[in-house]
Amino acid sequence: MNKYELEVDDLNIHNTLLEDKLNNKEYLSSIIRLIKNINDNEVICIDGEWGVGKTFLIKQFEYLINNYKKYNEIGQFKDFDEVKDDLTNIIDNNLVFYYNAWENDDHDNPFDSIIYNILNAYPKFKDKVTSRFNSEEFLKEVLQLLTKIVSNKLFNIDFNSENIDKIKTFEDLSKEINTKEEKKLLFKELINKILNDKRMILIIDELDRCNPFYATKMLETIKHFYNLKNVTVIIVTNNNELKNIISQQFGAKFNSYSYLNKFYDYIITVDSSRSLDYCKKFLDFSNDTYLPHDVFYAMLNKYKFTLRECNKYRTLYDTAKDYIEMEKNNYIFLDKKEVTIIYSIILPIIFAFKIKDPSAYNECLNKGTTALKEVLIDVKKYLDVTGKKGWLYEFIDIPKDMEEIPDEYLFNKIIEVYLKIFTTYGIDKTFMKIIKVSL
Repeated sequence: MNKYELEVDDLNIHNTLLEDKLNNKEYLSSIIRLIKNINDNEVICIDGEWGVGKTFLIKQFEYLINNYKKYNEIGQFKDFDEVKDDLTNIIDNNLVFYYNAWENDDHDNPFDSIIYNILNAYPKFKDKVTSRFNSEEFLKEVLQLLTKIVSNKLFNIDFNSENIDKIKTFEDLSKEINTKEEKKLLFKELINKILNDKRMILIIDELDRCNPFYATKMLETIKHFYNLKNVTVIIVTNNNELKNIISQQFGAKFNSYSYLNKFYDYIITVDSSRSLDYCKKFLDFSNDTYLPHDVFYAMLNKYKFTLRECNKYRTLYDTAKDYIEMEKNNYIFLDKKEVTIIYSIILPIIFAFKIKDPSAYNECLNKGTTALKEVLIDVKKYLDVTGKKGWLYEFIDIPKDMEEIPDEYLFNKIIEVYLKIFTTYGIDKTFMKIIKVSL
């Protein structure tokens, strides 16, 4: 079964930037312009529902910062010429560090985890940071580095060889460096040494997927960055889910909305408005002989599919198509018009139900018709507005003397085919079970 969701790797990021298949240019340009004009320790939030492509967007931004100059010299990424000066300024004056909070939420202390990941990512220290997180060997390497970076006078702990031998874990270190002020100073000195007069763009992603304790600890950790004039923090998250996580940690009566808002200076909201263009450009819906793009677009308009949900839909449809094609010799009782109604109307609606409306989907599994009749009204309205309803009438048997076709007549004919297929002939017995577990 085909998987349409793109892996977040350099090749996919590069190709999607070249053709803007994800329709992220506008968002990327906004982020670039905003960061270019930030000279203080401000926090940007990239907000959006799960599945709208936030992680891919921010990885595209990171890729542009790290590779734009190289590829621009050979004529690539011309779509970003209008922000070329701002982009070049960011590249010349900033280092980008990406931190996936979800992948690290098994660590006890977010602050220590970020320090580790920065050291591990920074090329100057890359060869020195080879051991596993929280291992004694690695900790000694870090402490030895810190003796060269940080003045001992800033801390209660004396970074001499004897004390280093006593410290076996980051928890041990935390016991020695036990005040927020000490940790802020440690981080400040470390960042200043790494940056060498540049700024850092610190990206914290997937915070909304972390366990509640780690998520709230991370937010508190971000406060430590406020006194660092050379660090801009970008939090990539689903704020609605993050509010729920905070409420789990502090209680339902806690004002999680106000709590979050105090962290953000700017919020860029990524929504599902790109989904239609995404389906046309990336999933090639309109170029598929079978794919019922008009009806799916109606469903997308009704339910506001995320990019991930569009990918799931396409995978579902391909699974169904392959199954029907494999078993078509058993469906000789179906005429061509009925087959078209299956492909073009009934299946896309049922799959939309599966992804966005479980109760309606379960009704279809039990041969119900109420939800199907209701959604056909939305489909008809969409086709009327877009001028795409013409093809629909080609597959409905209409009496010759009927000059005007009532919507109810049209809907009943579609329902009739649905009942014939899924009830009279029982195609659903195997087919619907396959679809039920396909994702």
